[in-house]
Amino acid sequence: TDTGWLTLSADRYPVLTLTERSNVLLGGGRVVMRVRSAAAQAAGSGSGSHDVAPDEAQGGDALFARLKALRSKLAASAGIPAYLVFTDAALRDVCRKQPTSLDGFLEVSGVGKSKAEKYGKIFLGALREGGV
Repeated sequence: TDTGWLTLSADRYPVLTLTERSNVLLGGGRVVMRVRSAAAQAAGSGSGSHDVAPDEAQGGDALFARLKALRSKLAASAGIPAYLVFTDAALRDVCRKQPTSLDGFLEVSGVGKSKAEKYGKIFLGALREGGV
């Protein structure tokens, strides 16, 4: 609340509410903060392929839609439900982290060695090309 993004009511049971200032953020007009992944912090690197940025800073909605389309195409060709390729949460994490290597792809929530080997190069290619 000190930053002006939220207000706290003075009621018996206080409630957090958004301020007018937060509407700018919700509209995608401003980056509030950047967070580095735990691996990047442990390595002490200032910037690298593991940096995490807010979705809006990376064109998150359009990228998420492209990754969902790719996931649907892969699932349809394998005859499996799309969520078995990657969940929406995993795709959102890909949008946030935008890994540039298979090691970086392994840091995405919901991605294990098997999925990274099976789909990693395909999704990394889509991230590099900016399309699906």
